[in-house]
Amino acid sequence: MLKIIKSPVSLLVCLFAIFVAKYFFVGANANQNSSKEEVVAIKTVSNGSSAIAKENEEEVVYDYEKMFPPVDEMVKEKSVGSDNAPVVLQVFSAYTCGHCGHFFVDTVPELLKNEVKEGKLKIVFEELPFDVKALRASLVSICSKPENRMEVSKMIYENAMEWYNFDKNKFVDYMARHEDLTGLNKEKINACLTYPALRTALRKKVEEKSKPHDITSTPTLVYRKSIRTYKEAGAVPYERVAEVVDKLIKNENPSKEGEE
Repeated sequence: MLKIIKSPVSLLVCLFAIFVAKYFFVGANANQNSSKEEVVAIKTVSNGSSAIAKENEEEVVYDYEKMFPPVDEMVKEKSVGSDNAPVVLQVFSAYTCGHCGHFFVDTVPELLKNEVKEGKLKIVFEELPFDVKALRASLVSICSKPENRMEVSKMIYENAMEWYNFDKNKFVDYMARHEDLTGLNKEKINACLTYPALRTALRKKVEEKSKPHDITSTPTLVYRKSIRTYKEAGAVPYERVAEVVDKLIKNENPSKEGEE
């Protein structure tokens, strides 16, 4: 049975309780909705395909086509080595992957000095960002000066421990410090991170490149000689890559003992 509250003190207590309950209920839901909106990633799903979600952004209009080259040029193959090399190595990696960083900073220079220089190997670097932070880094790399992209990738990997814990605004500020290398000021970085056509092109490329090889983790190396392919995942040292390249050139089985 409903009771009428006659005491002023009781009435004030009830009103205060309603205010507190409303404040925390609305606040909790607002925070929950905010966290749901701040989703940016290329998520790998069970069939190996990927999808890029959109990040919660302020309504800022950029003239993307004037600020950047054509999107097709921006996402074109990033590679080193001769097109006539007998072995092509696709390196699927993400900027938030520690083993990927070690491979790029430590192993790739050895390959450049040896297998690539000798004309045995061409390396193709494939972006495969599985999370929001890796996606931001990939986009900055793609939007950077084409002639500096290898150095930009090295800078991003070498400083990952710094920028990894930054939110988006701090990430933009940090990357803007490297404008001389990337060619990107804060405005361009913000535009790069929100460029719809670039996201679409990156999603398409990721799916086209990763799905045929069922790539589900990084780093993953896919070696190709003619129509033959061989895949390895995880931390692969220089000596192992050189061994596989030599075996493929000699038409020998590159598999490790015990592998099928």
